[in-house]
Amino acid sequence: MTYEKQLIRFLGRKDYVPLSAQDIAEHISSEPAKFKEIRRDLRGLFRAGRVVKLPDKRFALPSDEDHVVGRIIM
Repeated sequence: MTYEKQLIRFLGRKDYVPLSAQDIAEHISSEPAKFKEIRRDLRGLFRAGRVVKLPDKRFALPSDEDHVVGRIIM
């Protein structure tokens, strides 16, 4: 079971404030055994550019933080 839809819905809430991966996992599921799966899916969303990681290792949606997703190649 993937948690991608739950993560996007959670991060897209109006009252959401950027949280760490551990805090997000605790909000999504109360079962510690599921935390690893949730963090794996969060990492996948980050690599796909659907979620951004802020400098203090908290996560948010790119539209909420006015970030551009991508790489600069020089």
